[in-house]
Amino acid sequence: MILFKNGDKFEGIRDQNSTKLNGSGTLKFNENNSFFKGKFFNGKFHGEGQLSINKLSLTGNWINGQPDLKSEWQIDGPNYKYKGSINEEFKKDGFGTLIFDGNCFFKGDFVNDKYQGQGHFKTNELEYKGGFYNNKFHGKGLLLWQNSKYEGNFEMGQFNGKGKLENIEGTYVGDFQNNLKHGEGILQYKNGDQYEGQWLEDEPEGKGKLTQWNKKFGCQLIYSGFFEKGCPEGKGELQILSEGQDAKKYIGGFNEGLFNGEGMIMLDSNVKAEGQFFDNHISGECNIYFLKENQKLECQMKRNQKDGQCSMKIKDLCYQGSFRSNIEKVDSIRFYSNY
Repeated sequence: MILFKNGDKFEGIRDQNSTKLNGSGTLKFNENNSFFKGKFFNGKFHGEGQLSINKLSLTGNWINGQPDLKSEWQIDGPNYKYKGSINEEFKKDGFGTLIFDGNCFFKGDFVNDKYQGQGHFKTNELEYKGGFYNNKFHGKGLLLWQNSKYEGNFEMGQFNGKGKLENIEGTYVGDFQNNLKHGEGILQYKNGDQYEGQWLEDEPEGKGKLTQWNKKFGCQLIYSGFFEKGCPEGKGELQILSEGQDAKKYIGGFNEGLFNGEGMIMLDSNVKAEGQFFDNHISGECNIYFLKENQKLECQMKRNQKDGQCSMKIKDLCYQGSFRSNIEKVDSIRFYSNY
């Protein structure tokens, strides 16, 4: 053993003919319980060796007291282990594998101790493969978590740009902004419904098309028009398709998903009604057309019921009278109030 004036201690094999430390062994430093175990030349770390300092263990090849940046290094910390390339400041730099918190890991490119470039990152909660910048998902990537999957573009850890998201809601393909559906996109719901169109902060907003299946009535609903906060709003068209029946159609105004304002409703290939709608009901002045018979009924409506004076035009004839109930042919207007 050699005891130096500064309190450092060396144990091992050395060249007795040299005034400088040459050989191999363990040099224990007087401060911080640090040590170097390996080879020495001219008093410097040279060759394979392990430096333990500040709760870190640095193992690799040394050249004249400096780390050999071309060789693979291993760094053992309190809760992690790294194997790969480093820089002159002993920071992770280049390609390497970092294992932390048990079985969590990052394998890929580092720049000055940060994930940067391409990599594979996995924890107990999520798994990601793709681009990184400054420790964050950046560029093209694939993220898996909690029965969910996102594949597409990232910007500083968030979904931004084009992407595909699969989760319990369904599958969305389109534009993202700050992790939200934003721009143009198609959402295929798990139950078979589909929305295609414009999005704003995760909700349908603007122009779009919504296709749904109504199990209660056994029909398909197709709405094309404008949306606001996820609901039909403004001018739009709703088609109701049932097997074995004529298509039903409403064209006109919507408010919070309900018929509101000027509108036209086709009950079948023969009956058409035009007028004012309020909360899914036709109210006020209304024209009802029986197309095959070339007949027109002009009347006042109150919540889908004729109310007061009506005028029936049949070809060149005209009948006027008072009504307080429905005519059988137009009673099916009630059908729409169920949606």
